[in-house]
Amino acid sequence: MTNPAVIPNQKKSVLLTPKQRIFVAGWTGDVRETSKATGLSVNTCYSMAKKKHVLKAINARIRNKVNLATASRVKRQRFWSDAMNDDSLSMKDRLKASELLGRSEADFTEKVLTGSLEDELKGLTEEDLDRRLKEAEREAAETGTVH
Repeated sequence: MTNPAVIPNQKKSVLLTPKQRIFVAGWTGDVRETSKATGLSVNTCYSMAKKKHVLKAINARIRNKVNLATASRVKRQRFWSDAMNDDSLSMKDRLKASELLGRSEADFTEKVLTGSLEDELKGLTEEDLDRRLKEAEREAAETGTVH
């Protein structure tokens, strides 16, 4: 795992403060939730979420987690593909493998492309962040989905 104190792939190493390291390690994707999870104040978390070097550290942490999880996802997808194409299995089992493979590729969901966390947070005021949070919570309540 990468050291959250140093942002990798930088021309100049940028060290994070102890509070910033806590924020990066505890980042949940939501400033208020991160505040609760880390014990840092909401204002401190909002402030850190606007700092470019902190956002880069969060993105590096997320990329590292994704890279670690990718192998197991790929392995499952290969397994489901092999099961789906195995004529010795029952049609029921082959269809289930096909369904799981499709779900893993999000074939049955609406795909929404978003930019990086930095792009989403750049230039937003606290009021904008609060409004967007309320909109997402309202949408999740209406559709029964979790963001």
